Amino acid sequence: MKKTAIGIDISAKTLDICVKSECGEAFFVIGNDVSSIKKFLRPFRKNIQEIVLGMENTGRYNWNLYEVLEDFQGTVFVINPLHLSKSLGLQRGKNDKVDAKRIAEFIFSLRTSAR
Repeated sequence: MKKTAIGIDISAKTLDICVKSECGEAFFVIGNDVSSIKKFLRPFRKNIQEIVLGMENTGRYNWNLYEVLEDFQGTVFVINPLHLSKSLGLQRGKNDKVDAKRIAEFIFSLRTSAR
């Protein structure tokens, strides 16, 4: 079975998403609203046990995602941003796409090292 990590960088209006698997990675930008999040996650429901979803804790901007994830059966990590930045060491470059990729890589490495 293919392991998949979904890293999400959350802002007030959008979610920058990196989907990382053993086959590679893909990037998406969707609206930070319940209907957009449900539509994005729908294709992942069939292999839900192999999905790990990670996001930084950004306070109230996470609420729409939490509402959708209430019924999500996969593994979800809410990561302290300080923990993430310290675990990665000194990094250059920062934008939403890069942050989503770093979150996906962080949880993908946790998932693959745990098995």
